[in-house]
Amino acid sequence: MALSVIIPAYRDLKAVLRALNSVQATATGAHEYIVQDDCPEDTLLPYIPLCVASVEVNKSNLGFGGNCNAGAQRAGGDILLFLNQDAYAVYGLSEAWDEAILRAFDNPKVGVVGVRLLFPDGRIQHAGVHFDGNCQPTHRFLGYADKDYRRAIVPEQVPAVTGAALAIRAPLFHKLGGFDAESYPGGYFEDVDLCARVVREGACIWYEPRCTFIHEVGTSGGNPLFAQNARTFKERWVDTGHIEPDTTAVRERFW
Repeated sequence: MALSVIIPAYRDLKAVLRALNSVQATATGAHEYIVQDDCPEDTLLPYIPLCVASVEVNKSNLGFGGNCNAGAQRAGGDILLFLNQDAYAVYGLSEAWDEAILRAFDNPKVGVVGVRLLFPDGRIQHAGVHFDGNCQPTHRFLGYADKDYRRAIVPEQVPAVTGAALAIRAPLFHKLGGFDAESYPGGYFEDVDLCARVVREGACIWYEPRCTFIHEVGTSGGNPLFAQNARTFKERWVDTGHIEPDTTAVRERFW
């Protein structure tokens, strides 16, 4: 299977280059690398050599979901890996990350693969997503100091994963129309919405900790429409009964 790595970029050349260089250095195979620049007034295009990645600049700002969709339209791989510009690979954790992702897709039931993400200080940032007592999407084991906590190192099926490092079968992504950027403007909740639509299609979401990246979180800024997007997700998936809680605990206040 051919793999396309898509980095949705926004105003941080240093982060984009770190992400690109790190995943290329720790991959075992040669893959397609695409940078989709969502900042036309201050483009990164002149600073990224063609031998490193294919770069395209959007005519207008599309937001995270729209930017990812634009990059996917240029991708030729069977598998699309969307990687945030503030996520990167490190030696000792990330070698052969590509083999781990592609191996997970050997199971034909798997539609999406998510990875383990750590904060720069080594704490767990993401080990899959589950839905709390109020059906709010939350990161499993968020903030755990032990990155090798026993559940966090087990590959397994999960309800959803973050879009910060999300791999999906290209035909499935295009069939679903990609991220729903119209319903979730500016970013947030379009990743768990995509996972919910994948599950509705009959595919499963897989967590693969043998692929591990560092994630700094938030270099492209927040979104003033976060609360609106949260309500959209709740109305579409929670109020209709499509999503049920995975735990009785409640730690977020999205709604």
